[in-house]
Amino acid sequence: MPISYSFYTESEIEKEIKEYYKIGLNQATGDKKKTLEAKQGENIALLKKRIKNTCFWDKVEKGEQETKSTFSNLTAGAFLAIIVYSYYTKDEKKEADKKNIRNFKTSQKNVWHFHPIAFVEHMKLITGGTRAPWMEIAIAESKKAKGCVENLEPMYSMAKSYLRFVGNKFEPTDGTYGPWCASFMNWCMNESGYKYAKSASSLAPIHNNFKAHFRKIEEPIYGCIVVYKHKTKWKGHTGFLYGLDKDGNYLLLGGNQGNTINIEKYGEYTSKSKSKKLYGFYVPIDYKISEADYLTVGFPKNRTVYNSNLLTLN
Repeated sequence: MPISYSFYTESEIEKEIKEYYKIGLNQATGDKKKTLEAKQGENIALLKKRIKNTCFWDKVEKGEQETKSTFSNLTAGAFLAIIVYSYYTKDEKKEADKKNIRNFKTSQKNVWHFHPIAFVEHMKLITGGTRAPWMEIAIAESKKAKGCVENLEPMYSMAKSYLRFVGNKFEPTDGTYGPWCASFMNWCMNESGYKYAKSASSLAPIHNNFKAHFRKIEEPIYGCIVVYKHKTKWKGHTGFLYGLDKDGNYLLLGGNQGNTINIEKYGEYTSKSKSKKLYGFYVPIDYKISEADYLTVGFPKNRTVYNSNLLTLN
């Protein structure tokens, strides 16, 4: 028996959203009504875009590409088949990427499940992805700290947990062995699911022991790891790049900055003593940089502006 599928269309999306806002719009007046109307329009546009990314089945091309493996006798439970991308040759991958078209086997001998890697990639199309997801975690931790310094709760317990996460048993108030900027950075990376270093050293990204965890980039991007190195000692400072100010200074979201989690301004050096100099910019080795990651002039929506001349992502 042939299987038929029905799709959630853009017109159905628009109809449901308008129905959702109907009561509020009927009761609202003036500026409140205008705000609701604008919000309704934004949601319709956003969901139309996302539903459009899922409705590609009419564009599927039939093909009989040779595969290197066979999935036979697979039972029910598979959703719609998504491209078995990893079984393409290098040239086939380039062609598929160029066309942005999914090709499927037409043979009736096998039942094809979606390939997990292809599924993840397609979910990124639907959701639009998240730039530097560890930044949301770092910002949330900053809010949770409530501006407290490391010898007061809740910052003390938070900083201590970051140090314990990387195996450091010293107190966060220990200025010699307890600096926790790198511990905070690595904790955030782990929480976001990306590569990190099990180290409390701010220079971990440049250490040979962790070259399989981080890679250096020439142009700074939103959320990249900024490393400062002491001019004579094996120590420094690290934080996440939030943006730049009008003078080109780096606005770092980081831990152990003023003994708390905040955004501070740094130039080529971390202080007037010039003991710690900018060494480089890094990202987790498994993070794929996109155009959206690069810094542009403007203010991001729904984000607190920490500097009136902030340059960061839209």
